[in-house]
Amino acid sequence: MVATDGSQIPPDHLEVAYSSGQVTLHYGTQEWPLLGSQALLLALRGGAPQAA
Repeated sequence: MVATDGSQIPPDHLEVAYSSGQVTLHYGTQEWPLLGSQALLLALRGGAPQAA
């Protein structure tokens, strides 16, 4: 089973933040779950988001 989730923090005048997380579960095996997360901060320049 693979699942993902994400969220967005509303922007202020200069930046916006996104966050996502992932989980992979291996049912019927002895494998450990795989967990991950990533955050992204974008700077708003000239009205278009760019990676900070």
